[in-house]
Amino acid sequence: DAFVERYRGRLVNVHPSLLPAFTGLHTHRRAIEAGCKLAGATVHFVSPEIDHGPIIAQAVFPEDTAATETTLAARVLAREHVLYPRALRWLVEDLLQLDGRSVRHRRGEHPVDADRGEEEGERAVAVHQECREADRRLLVTQPLRERHVGLAGGGKQVGGIGHRQES
Repeated sequence: DAFVERYRGRLVNVHPSLLPAFTGLHTHRRAIEAGCKLAGATVHFVSPEIDHGPIIAQAVFPEDTAATETTLAARVLAREHVLYPRALRWLVEDLLQLDGRSVRHRRGEHPVDADRGEEEGERAVAVHQECREADRRLLVTQPLRERHVGLAGGGKQVGGIGHRQES
């Protein structure tokens, strides 16, 4: 906690779901089980509680009804490779303003997939709320050990970027 607090606003993570839904591991399986209509990735500031930091940006796309964990993971990873560098550029260029749990872009770029239309973004928020509720129901049935694994419990380097391996 002391380390995270010392570097508050400077530690960034990319997560393969639309946080705050599906924190921890097995995000793709849980999203498919919940019947989510949208999927995506989130870049957020690191906080002491895993996957709960203030959201910098999200990439949102329609989830294919025939998706498997493998196909969904590949689609999310492709979006992560676009979103993460964009968010890091905003951070390095001092374009992000962190105000408590809220992150604002100083030039007004929308943090939810800046290359999507406003109407689609509003639809994404509504559907995302449905998925969060479904995730809460799933979490009740999953043992704590399956939901949260420490950083040493599955991280690997991929192209210089740390990714958690979904299994």
